[in-house]
Amino acid sequence: MNKRIYVFSGSGNSLYLAKKIAGSVGECEIVGVGKDTVIALDGVEMVGFVFPTHYCAAPKIVKDKLRALVGADVGSASGMKASLTEVRAEEKSEVSGDVEGKVESGCQMAVADSVVSECVESECVDSEGAVNECVVSDGVEGESVVSGAVNKCVVGEGSVVIEPKPYVFVLATCGGFAGNAVSGVVEILAEKGVKVDFGLGVKMVANAVTHYDLKSKGAIAKKLAKADKNIDKIAEQIRGKESNKTKKQIAFLKKMNAKWEQKVGNFAKDYVVSDDCVACGGCVNICPTRNIQLKAVESNKGEQVEGGTAARQKPVFGEDCQACLACLHNCSKSAINYQTKTQKRGRYRHPQIAISELVAINKTVS
Repeated sequence: MNKRIYVFSGSGNSLYLAKKIAGSVGECEIVGVGKDTVIALDGVEMVGFVFPTHYCAAPKIVKDKLRALVGADVGSASGMKASLTEVRAEEKSEVSGDVEGKVESGCQMAVADSVVSECVESECVDSEGAVNECVVSDGVEGESVVSGAVNKCVVGEGSVVIEPKPYVFVLATCGGFAGNAVSGVVEILAEKGVKVDFGLGVKMVANAVTHYDLKSKGAIAKKLAKADKNIDKIAEQIRGKESNKTKKQIAFLKKMNAKWEQKVGNFAKDYVVSDDCVACGGCVNICPTRNIQLKAVESNKGEQVEGGTAARQKPVFGEDCQACLACLHNCSKSAINYQTKTQKRGRYRHPQIAISELVAINKTVS
């Protein structure tokens, strides 16, 4: 398959969205973003990132994985190696190698960290470090060159095409406001020389029960029905490889989320496990960062003791929590709670996503 969607999902909203998009575009693999996931963009014609909005931004693990993109992981064009095809009226020649030096047609692309820095014999418009337009001396206008991803530079009678450049989309599920969830990822990818073609916040069922209770079943059903109509439209846009303009990050939200990222790893320290726990291991299996272990404990606060029997085992949480709430929402006994806030609040999983699907996607290793 040469189409791929990377998805991070705790309640199933984002996985459902990813599945709908994958079904629409066809021949598309879905890869979970977990502890061992390595994101690679080379060799794909389409790649998407689908995730929930956490604290007005993308989940920390998603951003960390994208920040780790290097070299060939980024793909041919931004990995500094590419196929250059020079098309002329009278002849065709193909050159492969580093995108450096002067191309025979007269368009020089000095590439440093995947950003086109110069186009000889032309007037280049530079906006925020990215060459947006290349107008050659004879008046022929080249196609847009954005964030280091070169699409086409037309010079004289021919053109130089760097390929493949994958179609990239970013979708952030949210209860109502996606904040910097999309724009933050767009910014990270731009720093890697990857242009995002389509980005959007997608309203679904809000389920951060650590902060509020769920809506009524009727309200949830209505919200999901409305979301489905919107998702169908989005799927059609992505299938047609449409593009849109994403907004820039909101400064104060960026600062707020940076503080959140510093402490989210210890979010689970405020989880409490009731005696309703049957040590089934479901939470261990569904955790995308393998942050949960079953250990013998002497109380529901999770203090570990030596020895003990399996019946006395309970989940113990580490320091790599992503606050996805997968363990809390999907516990068969509702035994996992956040402080004293969630004991009487509802639990949510997208009605068309099974626990086994979330377990499978959160255990995906690429």
